[in-house]
Amino acid sequence: MYPNYGYSLASYLTSDNEVVTIAYGSNSRTTIPCAMWLKEKQFTIRLGGNTFIDTPTIIAYQNRPLINVFRQEDGYLAVDLDIHDSTGQRIASVRKNNLYGQDKDLYEVKGTADSFTLTDKDSGITILDIRKRLEAEAEIDISLRTYLPNGELLDLGPKGSNIRSNLFSGNIFKACKIGMNIG
Repeated sequence: MYPNYGYSLASYLTSDNEVVTIAYGSNSRTTIPCAMWLKEKQFTIRLGGNTFIDTPTIIAYQNRPLINVFRQEDGYLAVDLDIHDSTGQRIASVRKNNLYGQDKDLYEVKGTADSFTLTDKDSGITILDIRKRLEAEAEIDISLRTYLPNGELLDLGPKGSNIRSNLFSGNIFKACKIGMNIG
């Protein structure tokens, strides 16, 4: 990438976890940007047909987070969310991309290393579909059918989000504290 003009290179990590590479040569010191060792700071999530970039709380209800994303220490992006039925009862939770608490008699889980789905056995409706890494358009793709704490349906399908009979699709939310705050 850089021609060899007799420089020697030294790299160090700043307090912001950025790698700085310095080329030392005859009476010169040149800083060369070097990002190949960095963990990604930015992230992109696709949820309900919409894109969320660098937005840690994707959905909130009355300023209370419902869907959060964060970068783990290993560099991978993680999702935390709860899934509720129409009575407000929690039927499952996702913590750091792992599914917990689902009733195996009522719900079926299928998955691979990079995706999983949670399906209601009686109706056949997919309640949750998470795809990450190779199977996703963004870093993580999520489709979710859950209920808000007040009992309203929150339908975040692959093509669009139906929230209180309003359809949202193709929107981009970038660098927001909260992407969508309902209520």
